[in-house]
Amino acid sequence: MSAASATPTWRVRWQRSLGLKLVALFVVLALAMSAIFSLGMQRAFGESWRGAIRPLVRDYIDRLAAEVGSPLP
Repeated sequence: MSAASATPTWRVRWQRSLGLKLVALFVVLALAMSAIFSLGMQRAFGESWRGAIRPLVRDYIDRLAAEVGSPLP
């Protein structure tokens, strides 16, 4: 009997190994979460985000200027 025939093939090893399946599941889920996170961040910080925040910044600047006052005499 040769050493090559005594070692199980990758299919047999895959079917018997719970640890290998869990590692593969973890890698797949990590890749999926990374993709979802990066797409969400691109969408959040896109042009629509700037359009939504602009009125809030203007209002804040107006309120700050009204509270502090004008530096000109």
